[in-house]
Amino acid sequence: MFKVVKNRTFTIPVKVMTPVDGGHLAEEITVTYNYLPTDQTSTFDMKTAAGTDAFLTAAVRRLDDLTDEADNPLPYSDELRDQILKMPHVRNAVVAEYARAVTTAAEGN
Repeated sequence: MFKVVKNRTFTIPVKVMTPVDGGHLAEEITVTYNYLPTDQTSTFDMKTAAGTDAFLTAAVRRLDDLTDEADNPLPYSDELRDQILKMPHVRNAVVAEYARAVTTAAEGN
């Protein structure tokens, strides 16, 4: 049976490839997403920075598993979310993982 949920959310780890000298560092952020209906997602122009910003604000409920440079845990805030989602490598990973999560079908479909 399929459960109909009014405000569905889902939480998944997102692998982020952070540029460093000599290549990339694989890092991970835990993202809680709002599951958006297609009539809402179709309103975002993902070819523009403003459209992607609007999508990320609507889709990302919270970010977890964040630390500062000294590995001290950082508490979640919307301001911190917005700061992190301005980083191109993070926003690309978060958008791609949302798309993958909502379009994955059961094997055999």
